[in-house]
Amino acid sequence: YLAYFFPGIVAMIVLFTAVFATMSVIEDRQRGFLQQVMVLPSSRAAIVLGKTAGVTTMAVVQVSLTMAVAPLAGVDLLGVHWPMFFAALVLGCAGLTSLNFSLAWVVNSTAGYHGVMAVVMLPLWVLSGAMFPAGEGWMGWAMRLNPMAYLVDGLRHAMAGGFSPDANSGAGFGLTVLAGTAAVFTALAVRTVARSTQNARV
Repeated sequence: YLAYFFPGIVAMIVLFTAVFATMSVIEDRQRGFLQQVMVLPSSRAAIVLGKTAGVTTMAVVQVSLTMAVAPLAGVDLLGVHWPMFFAALVLGCAGLTSLNFSLAWVVNSTAGYHGVMAVVMLPLWVLSGAMFPAGEGWMGWAMRLNPMAYLVDGLRHAMAGGFSPDANSGAGFGLTVLAGTAAVFTALAVRTVARSTQNARV
């Protein structure tokens, strides 16, 4: 079970890194730092991509340190498919960071942000297949529609050397979904920043 659960632990690290790192967006807006950034000639996409790149780098470092104890959970580091591992890690973190960035941009307080995270993000992790496989009925469909489920599956495939029978989806399909959700959530974040800028000018 430790070997089954360990990819979920890695996904939880990615989730909490994205949540707590994007919380600074609220503080930067309250202190006026973002207002100074917004008047610069740089594009709104650069703001989102810069934040996403920074958070993703932080997540990669934290996960790399965590993988040092992976053998204690029965994971063979020499058998890990590392390109697949980092592809799933980067795409999953980019999508989660962009989504959290959008939420942090529109929420006015850290307390409200914590409330949204507790209601939205934690259930996503619980229904990601980190603790138990997808079943039948509504729970199975909820997992199939959950982007975090594909992050967990991608990590699980990678830790098994490229294929894991315990995953709920194929590795190639999962990485495709992660890439698509990362693109959609990044576009959403850019749109959120651009719309708030237009409203401020009006």
